[in-house]
Amino acid sequence: RTFHKNKSKNEYGIDRPVDISMERTSFLLTFSAAAVAAALYIRYRRTEKSKDTLRIGTRKSDLAMVQARYVVSLLQNANPGLNVKITQKIEAVGDVRLDQSLKELAAQVPGLFSKHLELCLLANGCDAVVHSLKDMPTTLPDKLTLAAITEREDPRDALVVHAKHKGKGGLKGLPKDAIIGTSSVRREAFIRRDFKGFQVKIIRGNVNSRLAKLDDGQYDAIILAVAGLKRLGKEFEERIEEYLEPPHFLYGVGQGSLGLQCREEDEHIVAILKSVEHWESAV
Repeated sequence: RTFHKNKSKNEYGIDRPVDISMERTSFLLTFSAAAVAAALYIRYRRTEKSKDTLRIGTRKSDLAMVQARYVVSLLQNANPGLNVKITQKIEAVGDVRLDQSLKELAAQVPGLFSKHLELCLLANGCDAVVHSLKDMPTTLPDKLTLAAITEREDPRDALVVHAKHKGKGGLKGLPKDAIIGTSSVRREAFIRRDFKGFQVKIIRGNVNSRLAKLDDGQYDAIILAVAGLKRLGKEFEERIEEYLEPPHFLYGVGQGSLGLQCREEDEHIVAILKSVEHWESAV
C-alpha cells in the first residue's frame, strides 16, 4: 500500500495515514456510476423521443399527400413538441386497377381505397393513417378504430367542363347528348334522373389524369368533389364551372372530411388523434 501523510491527526496526535489507492478506487467508482447514469438518461430520452414520433401512412396520389400533410400540420399545432412524419405512401387497389368501374371493383375488393392502409396499421408499419372519409367502409377491421374526423371542407360536388363549354350555364348549358365523366354511382344516378339525354361514361384515375382526359376532349364535363379541388389549390378550384347543390344533387356521406384511423389498443395514439377532431363534423 502507498501511504501519504495528511494534516489531520488522530486522538493521540499522530498523523493519520491515508490510503491513496482506496481514494482512487472510490473516485473511479463514483465516476463510473455517474457515467452509467448519464448513458441511461440519454437512452431514456431517445426512447421517449421515439415514442413521440407519430408515423403516418397515406395513399401516394397528389391529393392524398396534400391531405396527409394537412393532418400533420393539425397534429403538430395541437401537440407542440410532437414529431409527426409521413413514413408510408401506399398505392391502394383502387389506385392501381383502373380498368373497372368502382361499383364492380368494390364488389370484388371491399375497402378498395382503405384496405392496404389498414394492413399497414395491423403490421405496425405506421401508427395512424389518413383516409378520405367517404372512401371508408362502414365496418372496420378488428383491432382498428376511427379515432378522429377532421373539420369538413365544402362537401358539394363540382362540375368541371371542357373549355368549349365554359360560361354557358353549367349542366343546363351542355348539349343534350353531352358525355359526362364520373366514377360514382351516386353522381351517375342524379345525372340520369335529371338529364335523360346525357351519356354517362366512367372516368378513373387521380384528379390530374381526369382533368387531362377532359381537356383532351374525351368528355364534355366531369364531376369531382369540391373539397379535393380546393385542397389541391387555387388553380384547381378555378376549374369549377358549377357547384352542384342539394337538394337536387346530394353530396356523399362523409365527403369533405378526413378520417384518422389507428390501432384500438394504442390509447396514447388515439388521444393524440382526438386532439384534432372537429366535433360538429364528427357528429
